[in-house]
Amino acid sequence: FTPQNISGRRNIMKKKRANAAGTLSDFAAIFLILLGTGCLLLFLTQFITLQSLPDALIWITSHPAVAVLSSAAFWVVSLMIYGIGGKMFLSFLITALPVLTLSIVSYYKTAINGFPLILSDLKFWKNLGEITDFAFPQMKMTVPIAAALLLAAGITVLLFFADRRFHAKFLPGRLILLAVSAAVTVSFFCSGTLLSAMADMERVYSQSERIDDMGVTLAFYSAYAVSWQDSHSDDNPLIEEISKEVREEEAALASAESSSAVSPPLSPAGSGTDEDTGRSDAEEELP
Repeated sequence: FTPQNISGRRNIMKKKRANAAGTLSDFAAIFLILLGTGCLLLFLTQFITLQSLPDALIWITSHPAVAVLSSAAFWVVSLMIYGIGGKMFLSFLITALPVLTLSIVSYYKTAINGFPLILSDLKFWKNLGEITDFAFPQMKMTVPIAAALLLAAGITVLLFFADRRFHAKFLPGRLILLAVSAAVTVSFFCSGTLLSAMADMERVYSQSERIDDMGVTLAFYSAYAVSWQDSHSDDNPLIEEISKEVREEEAALASAESSSAVSPPLSPAGSGTDEDTGRSDAEEELP
């Protein structure tokens, strides 16, 4: 080996190590950035829901477990989207749009009729035009909602420029990231163990109480868990109890109807009507 060949090999090895270090540092930066956007997204949802900056911060600090779980959920979903597209601004945008829309719609529904958005309300999407025509005159843009939307737009722009500095190749890094985050996401929505545990904990609470305790996103997840458990369980105690009460009421109603059908109506005393002949007492006395 000549000195030039040895020097060239050393330079190649240095470049490979530098590239590997750069790839790892980029991945670490992407992980941390998307984790930060997940935390910010949780803050934005609570800012919209509570309409107060201090109240949103107090809620987050007083509900640490729920805050961590919600932020982690946003983080995992954004990592999955990043694994597909390789752009952090798209990951945040696609994750934030449905979450912020859900928060805004739930806030306005609560402001208009006193009840938050519930899972069954989503069935009325076909009547969206009529609902919008009714609700739009009563919807007023608030400062917290405007500030939250502007902040979300600013985060998207910053991530757009961050994508120029930090990036990851699809093979093998993003493919592994996609597989792991997709598996976690699917298990979160399809795992019977997780859904049943959430349903058992949250079944007795109303949607308003869930939003107060868990935030909008997890409140809808818990409502989905309850719905999932109801549709996959034939021996749910609450369902059995309700079904039993319905059957008892139907049996009592049927019994009452049959009794009224069998027993003829009684004529008032002294009415002077002969049921058999249809003639009155006065007609009987005539010669």
